[in-house]
Amino acid sequence: MKNCPHCNQRPIAFGAWCNGINSLATHCVHCGAKLKANTATWVCIVLIVIAMVAVVAAGIMIFGLSIRTDQLKLILLLSLPVVAGSFVGYHFGGYSAASSLLSKTEFTSLYCKSLLARYPQAQIQFSDELTITIKNVNGFEVNKHLGNAYSAYSSDSRPLEVVINEQLASFETTVKPETAKTREHIFPVVRSADFIAASKQQLQDAGFKGGDLPFCYEPINQDLFLLYVLDTETGMQYLSPEALEKFGIQREQLKQLGLEYLKMHFAERHAQLEAIDTQGKGKLYRFRVDGNYDASLLVFPTKIAEIAAAIGDTPVIFIPARDTVFIAGKDDADAIEFAAQLAAKGYAELAYAISPHGYVIDESGCDRYQRG
Repeated sequence: MKNCPHCNQRPIAFGAWCNGINSLATHCVHCGAKLKANTATWVCIVLIVIAMVAVVAAGIMIFGLSIRTDQLKLILLLSLPVVAGSFVGYHFGGYSAASSLLSKTEFTSLYCKSLLARYPQAQIQFSDELTITIKNVNGFEVNKHLGNAYSAYSSDSRPLEVVINEQLASFETTVKPETAKTREHIFPVVRSADFIAASKQQLQDAGFKGGDLPFCYEPINQDLFLLYVLDTETGMQYLSPEALEKFGIQREQLKQLGLEYLKMHFAERHAQLEAIDTQGKGKLYRFRVDGNYDASLLVFPTKIAEIAAAIGDTPVIFIPARDTVFIAGKDDADAIEFAAQLAAKGYAELAYAISPHGYVIDESGCDRYQRG
C-alpha cells in the first residue's frame, strides 16, 4: 500500500481496505484527508472481477458445476481470486488525493488573486513560495507569510476557500485602524508548560529583569497553563496586569469574565462537534470554532458538560494544537486510542502545538487521562 499523498503514512489497514468500498474511497486514518483509489488499485479490482467471471465459467464448463446444486463449490472458487487479488491489490495499490493539491506557489498565487479582487490598488512582491510583501493598501506595507495557512490546507483540516478567506480577513484587520482595546475582547487561551518556560527564557535572554512574565496566567496542571488575551482587530495580545488595572477588573474576576465572552464567541461562531470517520474504531469527534480558540474548550466547563450530554459519556479531550481538538468518550477505548494517534501526530506537525495527551475535567480539576 502506497503512503497517503498528504501525510506520507499508510492510510488504511488491510482489513479495512477489504471492507466494502474503502478500496475505492476513504479517509486517511492518520491525517483524515479524503482519498480516492489510484490507477493501480482500479487495475487490480478490474482483474479481480475478470478472474471471478473466469473461475465461475471454468467451474461450469470444465468441471460441470451447476449454479443450482453446486453453489457452495462456486462460492469457494470465487473466493480464490478475491482473496489473492485483495492481497495483491493492497500491496501494489494505493490512493491519490480526492482533489488536486495546489503547490505552494499556486496557493500563494490564489491568495494574491483573491486579495487583488478586493484591493485592486495593492502592489504585491514575492519573497519566496509562501511569503509576499503587500504595499499600497491604506498606506500599509505588510509582510505576509502563508506557511501555517498552507499547512492547514494541505493537511485537509480546513477547505481551501475557508483558509483563503481566513487569511484575507486577517489581512483586512491588519490594514484597518486599530480599535480601542476594551474588556469585551478578553478571552482565555490554553498554552503548554513548555511555552511558559520558553517565554521566560526569551525574556531573560533579552535582559528582562522582572521576577515573572508580564502577562496574566495561571497553571491548569503539570502540562498546561491558562492565559488571557486581548483579541483586537489586529490580532491577539497577552493581557498584562496594567491592562487589568486600566479596565478596572479584579484578578479574581478575570476567569469568569473571560468565560462569559468565550461563551458568546462560541455561539457567534457556531461551535460544533463533527464526527470523524474512524473506520469502525469507536466514536470520535472534532470540536471546531474558528481556528484560534478551539482549544479554549478545555477551560470551559459549561460547554464540556453540553458535550458530555451530547456523546453520552465523560469526554476525554485532546488538544494537540490550538485549532485542533479531538473528543472521545471515556468508556470508548478504541476511539481514545485513535484520538491518541491523531493527537501525537498533530502535536509533532501542526503549528501552535499544545499537548499530545488527553485530558479529563471533573470537580478535582483537569488531569491527564490515564488508561485503566
